[in-house]
Amino acid sequence: MKVIEFPKNSGIKIRVKTNRTGGKSYGKSFQIDIPSSINNGKRSQKHFKTQIEAKEYCQNIFDQYKIAGQGLLGLTDSERSEVQIAVQKLRNAGISITEAIEYAIPKLKIRAFDMLFSDLIAKYSAWKRDEFNSGVIGEIGFKNSNT
Repeated sequence: MKVIEFPKNSGIKIRVKTNRTGGKSYGKSFQIDIPSSINNGKRSQKHFKTQIEAKEYCQNIFDQYKIAGQGLLGLTDSERSEVQIAVQKLRNAGISITEAIEYAIPKLKIRAFDMLFSDLIAKYSAWKRDEFNSGVIGEIGFKNSNT
């Protein structure tokens, strides 16, 4: 079984594997071994039909590792996009990431089980009152929320 390292000196290995079922060979695939050193401390493997696809994937993983570092490598493409959008919004507002997180977490982390039920009802009523006063809900919706 031939093994190549791609990109060179990345530690990422590509192996040519023979696909077999019931003792019969029916083609080849390319297995990628991603070392834990560039994958947030976890080894992983992926399989591709062609060597071109395998090499493109390897190059992409290694480029992400070099550019973004270990911290962003474990994020999905969607999460990385979200981070980029959030960072730009924070820059435009002159707010650091840490400031935003320290402000937001206590506000978003409401623990209803730490409150008395009466406090929870009071919070809900105040929220509905604010929605009514700002025109988000009408009078009927406001009255129904208090019954």
